[in-house]
Amino acid sequence: IWTDVSAAPLSSGVGVVIVTADITERKQVEALVQEQAYFPALNPGPTLCVDAAGFVKLANPVAISLGLEVGSSLTELLPLDLVDCIRAGKTQIFEANLNGRVFQLTLCGVPAMNQAFVYGTDITERKQAEEKLRVSEEKWRSLFEILPVGVSIVNSENGVTEFNPAL
Repeated sequence: IWTDVSAAPLSSGVGVVIVTADITERKQVEALVQEQAYFPALNPGPTLCVDAAGFVKLANPVAISLGLEVGSSLTELLPLDLVDCIRAGKTQIFEANLNGRVFQLTLCGVPAMNQAFVYGTDITERKQAEEKLRVSEEKWRSLFEILPVGVSIVNSENGVTEFNPAL
């Protein structure tokens, strides 16, 4: 239990008035507000609050390190109708390149606040792995197609799933 105690002398000079108030609920609300304030700050990806004109109102430290500072415009970064997204309360997911990294950004429109929240996840490593896989598959496919001998691929039920032109 939290209490607030204040004391004041009586005007007669004899005695003191002591007032106590239970402020437990206020302290619990303050703790919740502080906890919620830490949430975006501790997020490992960029977290932003954007107004309907596309200007950053709030940014966590990661967003700021990527150049997405309060007051900066995101209109070129956001490939969608931001006002429509906010008005309809839509959620949009898109990718953006920021400082040589690739981020998947999720934009959530909040009509009641006439703004949107943007949450980012760094997907650079995944994109690099996808590109390596694509190159590897392309090399394998080229080799498979130009081999002068017949080659087939058989599944676990002994069914042919693919064969090259030489077969």
